[in-house]
Amino acid sequence: MSNLHPNWDDIDSNSREQLIQMLRELEVPYFASATMKELKLILQNRLDPTNKDIQRQVRLIFTESRYKKRTSISIKTIRILLIISIAIIGFFTFNYITRPLPYCTGSEKTGTCRPCPQLAKCSAYKAKCVSGYYLSDLGCYPTRYKKIFALANRGAKFVHRRDGDCLEHKDLLTIENFNILFPDVNTSIYSEFPKFNIKISNGTIKSTKPQVTYVCQVINAMERNPNIVGPIAIIILTILAYTIWKTQHEKDKAIARDLAKLAHKILATADKQIYIYDMKVQLRAKYRSIDRIWKTIVKYIENDSHVIVGVMGARHDTYWKWNHE
Repeated sequence: MSNLHPNWDDIDSNSREQLIQMLRELEVPYFASATMKELKLILQNRLDPTNKDIQRQVRLIFTESRYKKRTSISIKTIRILLIISIAIIGFFTFNYITRPLPYCTGSEKTGTCRPCPQLAKCSAYKAKCVSGYYLSDLGCYPTRYKKIFALANRGAKFVHRRDGDCLEHKDLLTIENFNILFPDVNTSIYSEFPKFNIKISNGTIKSTKPQVTYVCQVINAMERNPNIVGPIAIIILTILAYTIWKTQHEKDKAIARDLAKLAHKILATADKQIYIYDMKVQLRAKYRSIDRIWKTIVKYIENDSHVIVGVMGARHDTYWKWNHE
């Protein structure tokens, strides 16, 4: 263990930690990214406020520091705006890609648009049914069917989602159970209009185009490509393990800081030195698992310039003592 008590007589002999301790004791402002040379100049300016050359250098140091800080903030702002812009572009791109194809109005190439429905007039890539008919996903149908088709479409969507769910095994949906869920829907409409993508056979009703969720798509892809399961599992477990370790590490550091503050209070009120093992016994009463973070606690305790580290006795037992000067 090293003695971090700063040397006020020879500033150049101090480490970075010691210089920072000196600035804190004098309540002199500084910035964390300052170099050793800059810390020494800031400290010398406080100890010798009449030196004009040092004052000029210190003003320049803080001016550049504020500029760097503003620049850092500007870069962060640009990054945030860039992320937001990418998210917005991604959102509109996804909507554009997944939107239904427009209706054909003339000699467009196949695949770039949908055929204009019967009994409809198409212009500007939009379709409008003739009078007495309405436009649905299935085409133009008499307005009197609008309510019937809406109910049938609701039932069809339920079947598509049910058959696309791979997380929970379900038996085939019987027509009897479907009629209980959707009593206003006549299942014969699905046989009459195949565009609903519903098939009825042997007293059951099922989807010919199930709505597969993203989770199920991933599961299906893994089943088709079992070789990628191992690497993906390793990556996920590695990330999980690192997250748990990082969380515990930060928690341990916080506990170590609190125990170090308690040790400082004990040392400051003691009228003599305290051996390290005696301090450890006192702190263990507050935290039983102290052995695991003891090295970190020692580091925080000795970072305070008031703590003097020494050895005594034939066994060279290490002790701490509070310097009240």
